[in-house]
Amino acid sequence: MKNNVYISRILGISFLLGAVALAGCSAGTPPTGRIAKTEMTIKQAQENEALNYAPLELKLAEDNLKAAKAAQAEEEYIKAGELADKALADAILAEERSKAGKAKKISSDLQDAIKSFQKENDRLYLRKK
Repeated sequence: MKNNVYISRILGISFLLGAVALAGCSAGTPPTGRIAKTEMTIKQAQENEALNYAPLELKLAEDNLKAAKAAQAEEEYIKAGELADKALADAILAEERSKAGKAKKISSDLQDAIKSFQKENDRLYLRKK
């Protein structure tokens, strides 16, 4: 009889600890700071013309942010944090690709301007001869 009581207590404590552990996993803390940082980074990417230079990365960031907000609303904070982190990584990538694309365009435009000036210079030089 004592063994049955002992086993019942162990099972009860094990069940209680398991329930607390599961509740702790789903609870966590809301990733509001991470979501806010992601929103800011997406906005910066948009301002850097990510829609033109990195549309896929921007879309992934926006989709993951939306999913992170939905998970947070359902109090799935761990999942929300992971999605916010993915969205942040995609937003950073979109922003950097945008900056690189803009820099490449500026470089190309400068090269075209230099060629144009060289042609004009050559034309003026030949005219003087």
